[in-house]
Amino acid sequence: MDLVLIISAKFNRPITEIVYRRGMIPLVYSEMELALYAARRTEFRLVIINAATNHIDVLEAALNVRDINKSIPILIAGLKPEDKQTSILRKLSGIVLVSKDQDDLSQKLKELYRR
Repeated sequence: MDLVLIISAKFNRPITEIVYRRGMIPLVYSEMELALYAARRTEFRLVIINAATNHIDVLEAALNVRDINKSIPILIAGLKPEDKQTSILRKLSGIVLVSKDQDDLSQKLKELYRR
């Protein structure tokens, strides 16, 4: 089974359940340093950053993950459309923005997992 790194300040049962139902194993980290440490030492299928609960700079987190692995897909869930980082993140390759809606997240995971 493929591993998915989830960076989220709070445990998010819907995200982890969706990942698990897609046949992947979710590993959740609430601390950015620990998440980046794991990203350096573990082969993940994709990374999910839960922007809705994080007290981190989502853009910085995405760029740090991208520095570690240039090809890993990064899914950012729950970033508000009016957030100033949204327009920057939309321009970066390999980064997918999704709403907090569970159906939207499930659909995007399905699309990413097929790749």
